[in-house]
Amino acid sequence: PLGTLLGDMSSWRWVFGGLGGVSLIVGGALWLTLPALAPREPVRLGVLFRQLANRGVRVAVLTTGCVVVGHFVAYTFISPVLQSISGVEQRHVGTLLLLYGAAGIIGNVVAGMRAARNPYIAVLTIPVLLVVIVASFPLLGTNPLTGVGLLMLWGAVFGGISVSIQTWILRTAPNTEAATALMAFVFNLSIGLGALLGGRVVDATSLPTTLWSAAALFLVGVVLVGRTPSRLVNKERIR
Repeated sequence: PLGTLLGDMSSWRWVFGGLGGVSLIVGGALWLTLPALAPREPVRLGVLFRQLANRGVRVAVLTTGCVVVGHFVAYTFISPVLQSISGVEQRHVGTLLLLYGAAGIIGNVVAGMRAARNPYIAVLTIPVLLVVIVASFPLLGTNPLTGVGLLMLWGAVFGGISVSIQTWILRTAPNTEAATALMAFVFNLSIGLGALLGGRVVDATSLPTTLWSAAALFLVGVVLVGRTPSRLVNKERIR
């Protein structure tokens, strides 16, 4: 969101250059301040995918895929959605995406506190709310006020997915290093896949159908979590 705003004010070249500079600063700070953490064992490719034999890890990975793919099916086209459905002027989109990012930070903090107490409910709540928000966008977000309101809710809810899923993984995975690596792989793969699928859907249908397609993927995530016994996740992890 900040990159979009800066791009509107200058050009995309300054945004990319700024990102590279900030990344170097953060990388250097991490190198200097983080303690050395030796791995418990090498995480080879076979070890990585053997994590799927654990039901808790399997559900977390599949749910991550559904939620993140669904999110980027819709969010990739958030600018035309805001302009075409909600009537927001293009010059305001960058600022709204910056506020969307701020809402995501708030959602991350709230979800983290909730997941620490009950990761099952935290993970289940996110796709349930995303179904409602995204599916209702073409129906309720038809003016700037309601469109912006739904956008902020969307940002806050999706902002909590990473910390909630990671907490789930820590409670259920026998090998947390391999399981979290697998989740990160699926998360990043799902970003590209979601944008690709969203492009196909919007080309073949319309923006409202694209939003409803995303909501259908969120609903699959609801089913995956809902069919998982809560005791599998909420038990204290054995050390």
